[in-house]
Amino acid sequence: MAERLIVDDPDDWSADYVASERIHGTSMASLVVHGDLNDGAPPLSRPVYIRPIMKPDSNDFQAPRRECVPEDKLSVDLIHMAVRRIFDGDAGEGPVAPQVKIINLSIGDPSRQFSGAMSPMARLLDWLSVKYNVLFIVSVGNHSRPVSLGITGEDFEKLSPGQIEEATIQALYQDARHRRLLSPAESINALTVGAIHFDNSRVTQVGARFDAFEQVLPSPVSAFGSGYRRAVKPDIAFAGGKLWYDKPFLKNQPVTLQVRNSIIAPGNKVAYPTAQPGNLNGCAYTRGTSNATALISRAAGICYESLIQIFDEQETEVDVNLTLLLKAMLVHGCAWGDLGNRISNVLRRPENGRQVVGWISRWLGYGVPQIERVLDCTQQRATLMGFGQLDDGEAHVFNLPLPPSLGSRADWRRLSVTLAWFSPVSASTQKYRTSSLWFEVSGINLAKDRKESCGGQDGWRAVRRGTVQHEVFEGQTAEPFVDGDVIEIKVNCREDAGKIVKPISYGLVVSLEVSEGVEISIYNEIRARIAPAIQIQPGAGR
Repeated sequence: MAERLIVDDPDDWSADYVASERIHGTSMASLVVHGDLNDGAPPLSRPVYIRPIMKPDSNDFQAPRRECVPEDKLSVDLIHMAVRRIFDGDAGEGPVAPQVKIINLSIGDPSRQFSGAMSPMARLLDWLSVKYNVLFIVSVGNHSRPVSLGITGEDFEKLSPGQIEEATIQALYQDARHRRLLSPAESINALTVGAIHFDNSRVTQVGARFDAFEQVLPSPVSAFGSGYRRAVKPDIAFAGGKLWYDKPFLKNQPVTLQVRNSIIAPGNKVAYPTAQPGNLNGCAYTRGTSNATALISRAAGICYESLIQIFDEQETEVDVNLTLLLKAMLVHGCAWGDLGNRISNVLRRPENGRQVVGWISRWLGYGVPQIERVLDCTQQRATLMGFGQLDDGEAHVFNLPLPPSLGSRADWRRLSVTLAWFSPVSASTQKYRTSSLWFEVSGINLAKDRKESCGGQDGWRAVRRGTVQHEVFEGQTAEPFVDGDVIEIKVNCREDAGKIVKPISYGLVVSLEVSEGVEISIYNEIRARIAPAIQIQPGAGR
């Protein structure tokens, strides 16, 4: 790992932090660089900058000790100084890593659950995002408190695995008010990540543990949203390792499921310090929203390499905001899929049908991203990117040419659109978000139906409350059109909480696809029609 990490420790914290206790930082660095070691993926090609912000708790007498921000430090000041050092430098030195685009923050304040008021740390991240044009990827937070199922151990033994899963989902939602976002996950400019109960580990020891979920679902410890002014939070959810519970044994006692913390499988496999000096091969299995956040940060690194290659191939100087395109790319492949269907089936009742979509988004956000779908086009899927800057009252229109071979055919098709930006904040107002950007889709109604995973027909307002708007439209009816017809995507900007002082940059990602196996070359037809229209000039998009 030595050649893959740049460890910056200006305050010499390592002197009081023995290697065997550097658990959280080691495991997060392992996930960012190598991914889940269960998967055997290649490492990132660029080194990762690391800045320690935690130490072992001097009041913890267990081994290993809990890691936390030192009591004599304000976390807000510590993060501010660390980020300022990256981009501006300090103590007479210049910037130490000004090329950084992504900052992984796999921490949460367990003493500060989001209850409607923005925390100081979230406000800081929102300000730093705009000042330095950097994307913070933040964990939604873990809640390991016991889950009460409201039944006895005797009744529990009679339940099938599917019934246990259903009872656990219901119990978690009933306790959602105690499982809210942990600061700074409510940050409007950050990308907030929840955890999915999934990994590719092989379990050889079960013991007194059991898996409460039959299917792939959000992790039972992943915090519930929503964000500020009911914005979508978390933004996305990603594989954070399977988390098992202790088996209940007392038949005449109420069943309360307790998380079994262990370093054996299942879980994400990570590099892990051991008590044996000089052992560089230690590994363990961990799980939670911190892991999911680190894996998304790794995905951001992979997306960055793809963007660099794309714009290098243009062979022209383009003033493009790569950070915001990265933000849009990470969300663009999101969908609820079977996860949303399972949660909906458990929670839906005749009297609450309109509320279920909002409940699902509080646990899943926009869904689970499929990064490979954004990185690679196929003959049946074309992905396009746009960018620019807008002032109050301005708009940009992007025209997506329609492939002629799709005209008047009743094949399934999907249009996905993702818009991302950073908003300056007006901290003294309740609206808080200074700029509001949003897109509208018009033209040929090739894919009319909004999917519920993006708010559904009644939730279009929810996706416009943050700084990411992600919507998916599907259709299967035959729509007649001629060569030259387009789908029009209009990106709008207006003031929200205060005056827009300088134009707001944004990134836009759009995909049009048909089912795999359909003999329509969406990619080639769109490329042939869009290439002549793209004449990128230096400074374009301003």
